[in-house]
Amino acid sequence: MSRIPEEDRRTRGREFIRTDENFAALFDVTYENENWPNLEPTVGAVGSLAVWLMIREQPERFAAWVNAIKDGKDWQKALAEDYKFPRQALTETISTYFRVND
Repeated sequence: MSRIPEEDRRTRGREFIRTDENFAALFDVTYENENWPNLEPTVGAVGSLAVWLMIREQPERFAAWVNAIKDGKDWQKALAEDYKFPRQALTETISTYFRVND
């Protein structure tokens, strides 16, 4: 697997968010998904943008979210409880931000 240059990765993620109304479904893709090899570059690109925005907006809460996951909490539960932003709100924020920025 080759690495995608950072700028290309950001562009890929941003364009996917801008053109796919259901981009948030990528957050449900797992390694077990039979389409993983084809989805991985897009999942990684969108995920990278999501993490970048989460850190930019709430760095302390991002750290709390990561620590909660490391301690075994489900990522979505940790998102709501430790990052203080449920999944729906996060995906709406990502969509709104990257549809006009970056």
